Amino acid sequence: MRTLSVPTEDSLRREFRRHLFALQLHYFIARLRNAMKIPTGYQDETGFHYGVEPAKKDGQPPPD
Repeated sequence: MRTLSVPTEDSLRREFRRHLFALQLHYFIARLRNAMKIPTGYQDETGFHYGVEPAKKDGQPPPD
């Protein structure tokens, strides 16, 4: 016959601390990743634009 071990207060407390640390680490890494995001886009005479610069149409002179 097998006996089941009953979790003690200390083992539950250790398990809770381990999960809390993992959650805090996950939150810190997510905030760090968001802080390091660099906007991608292009800048012209009207300002900064997100996304890809539109292609130049044939017959237009290149901007100076």
